[in-house]
Amino acid sequence: MAMTTCKESKTHIYTTAESWSQHDIKEKKIYYCAIIVAAFLGMILLSATALGYTGATSSTPSKSTPNESAKTEPATTFTESKKIIEEVEARLKSNSEHLKKYYGTSSQVKQATTDLVKLAVIKGLYEKSGKKEEKNLGTRATTLILRVSQQQRTIYASATEEIFVKSGMDVKVTANGAKKDQLTLKYVLMSKPLVYKFQNEVKLSDQARVLGFKKIIYSDGYNTSWTVDL
Repeated sequence: MAMTTCKESKTHIYTTAESWSQHDIKEKKIYYCAIIVAAFLGMILLSATALGYTGATSSTPSKSTPNESAKTEPATTFTESKKIIEEVEARLKSNSEHLKKYYGTSSQVKQATTDLVKLAVIKGLYEKSGKKEEKNLGTRATTLILRVSQQQRTIYASATEEIFVKSGMDVKVTANGAKKDQLTLKYVLMSKPLVYKFQNEVKLSDQARVLGFKKIIYSDGYNTSWTVDL
């Protein structure tokens, strides 16, 4: 039985009508699964962005009367900031344990966004303080910002992989690199047309850039890969 190569996907298939039909169905399934993934990931990022904006707004001092301002003592603010730092550190540990057994979740991605906003506020308050204890807290916040952002990208990659799997696509998604800023998608049916769809129709680069990824690597798991710098 004769074989030919599909001009779009470069896949070798039989020339029978049935083979072409099955191949066309598979290509359409890949495309529509990708669209489902994009829509779901878009919801995650929109929620995270909105949550981050709300957090930043609530953390910004508002105009108030002298009596209202007097109610917030520096000691209270420092104590609350210290508590937030401890909660974030505990959450980092908890998330690490979770990822060893389960996929990441959209709620974890959104929580990380909230934590980053709070840490940025604490860093701004105490990073340049003349008091040793306060300056140390600012330093801890700075360190945690890096750790939380890296873990957020790892969680995002894990959550994305689960979405692909649930959509019927066996795609391995990981956050790689020393800073976890390289998003790698490994799929045996990865092809140039599929990469094009991810980039220009699904807009995966726009989504990844929001979370601090510097590049996306698409691979078929063998010798062929496509790298997109963000």
